[in-house]
Amino acid sequence: MIIKDITANSPSEIMHCHGFYGEYFCYSKIFQEIIQRIKLMALKHEQVLIMKFDLLFPLGYAIDMNHEYDGSNKEISEFFRMFKEDVYSYGIDIQYVWVRDQSELFLTQYYHCIILLNANIMDTSIPENLSLLWSRVVDTSIQGMVRYTNHDYLGNNVGNSLVLRRPVLTAKGEELRQQKMEFDYILETYFQWAYDMSKVNSLSQTPKHIKRYGVSRIPTKDVAEYLLDR
Repeated sequence: MIIKDITANSPSEIMHCHGFYGEYFCYSKIFQEIIQRIKLMALKHEQVLIMKFDLLFPLGYAIDMNHEYDGSNKEISEFFRMFKEDVYSYGIDIQYVWVRDQSELFLTQYYHCIILLNANIMDTSIPENLSLLWSRVVDTSIQGMVRYTNHDYLGNNVGNSLVLRRPVLTAKGEELRQQKMEFDYILETYFQWAYDMSKVNSLSQTPKHIKRYGVSRIPTKDVAEYLLDR
């Protein structure tokens, strides 16, 4: 798989997806936003740390008057504001996408998130920090409110993160082939995560006038590099 060729070009809002778990329809705009960010980060960094996780509200959050719950996305916005401040303080580059999911069985929504970080600056405390930040936002000490996607597209356990590594320029022969296979494997898994996050049937319960998703800002200089590389 060549990274230059991983942009969806559907002209309509809805696109047909054939993922590893079946066929379904996806929001093409959301899918493209997720794919654009892995391309940008892979162009900028030799190694990209990828994490996918869900953010859940504790039971009873919506009816607890202390939380002033209004069904908006203010909690997820506050979460990423604090997370960006934290990682930026360590000089870590970040891109992210979140999508809102809601079931008729629950009063509150929940969120599927992907974050991308330059893995050259590794911080093993990131999973712990995510849990601490979300617990602070929703004012709870209950464990399990951050749920990680810990499997690849083949169903193998990958822990709570993946690392996309560019093939080394000096690699040759079997070493280069292995590095390209690993690169493609990570991209395939990322694609499956992108399909799952942009599924129509998962996001269609979002109330009118409420955003279905949110993304990190792409700096102007990164946009220029992206356009030149296409």
